[in-house]
Amino acid sequence: MKRPPSFDPMWALVWAICFGAIFCSIVSVALRRNPGSRLVCSIAAGSALLGAWCPIASFYGNYGTYPWFVVGGLAALSTVGAALCGLRVVPFVSTVFCGIWFYAPFLPASHSLPIVKRVNGLECTLLKLDGQGVGGAEFDLRAMNGQKLTGLVDLGHVDLEGMIGPIMPVEFDPSRVFDPRNQDDPESAPAGASALFRARAHGPEWTRSFDLKLTVRRWPKSAVGSTTLLLANLQSQVVRPATNHYSLAITGARWGQSQNRIPTVKCLRLTIDFSGFIYSGTQGTEIGIVDNLGDRIPLDGFSSVDVSPHGASVEAEIYDINPKAKSLRVDLYSETDTAKNRTVFDFGRVSATPSPE
Repeated sequence: MKRPPSFDPMWALVWAICFGAIFCSIVSVALRRNPGSRLVCSIAAGSALLGAWCPIASFYGNYGTYPWFVVGGLAALSTVGAALCGLRVVPFVSTVFCGIWFYAPFLPASHSLPIVKRVNGLECTLLKLDGQGVGGAEFDLRAMNGQKLTGLVDLGHVDLEGMIGPIMPVEFDPSRVFDPRNQDDPESAPAGASALFRARAHGPEWTRSFDLKLTVRRWPKSAVGSTTLLLANLQSQVVRPATNHYSLAITGARWGQSQNRIPTVKCLRLTIDFSGFIYSGTQGTEIGIVDNLGDRIPLDGFSSVDVSPHGASVEAEIYDINPKAKSLRVDLYSETDTAKNRTVFDFGRVSATPSPE
């Protein structure tokens, strides 16, 4: 994330047009005060404010803050200036919007760290947090009954969402950084019933707190299609479920050296074709792999993805297969089952300032 000042010329042009439209609307009302001119000028000023919002939101997404001279100028022009010239609706709506927009950053945190949440047999602890500027968050996720976590949760798809009030998001790095297998610290890899997650946050430096929500995907208990791949005799496998809606095919299964992991390791390379979904491509949550020992194996080494109208064809690499395993079961999960098996940990309003060590 780049830091200001750096202004896209298109942003400046849009803001200049919006300032000009609001100013002309106010002047028109001041020169000709009647209900018709108020209505037309209110619509024009409101449209200009909506037009200015898009580059303001884009500026925030790039820099984690706002162009305050633009925000302040538009706020003053649309509230004080418009009210003095006889407009009523525009100043009222602008004041309410600014209040909703900026009240949240000044709210104090309602929780102190560490924060523990327990949902559906899972326990998630927020250990550390620094959401100001480019900070970070650290979580511990564990199974309360002592089960192996990888058998319950898809650790490759953990989503973290931060919000400051209803309008301002706190951005976090893509969900793959939550996967402990991608961390430099080998001790963070899941061993047993717990796993440690770290994520980098990109939030404004001037907020006191924000709302934090972590979503994990539990493995569905049933699949709409599955097939078994014998590791000693790799052959193409095709399965068409009885519903005739979803399809799953495994082709090109072979042993080889990894292309997506460095240093290279021995891996199982294969192509998985699936269809029957309401969307094109893959979200990475459609496929689950279990060996005959009952252990889940992550499918995270995508070499390529070919999009089809209702699914995809993915070339993947499978690592860390237990030498004692004799076969793999490849499951296909519907979008409905995936959506139903999400567990959300809502931490509420937490402090954005760095946590004490």
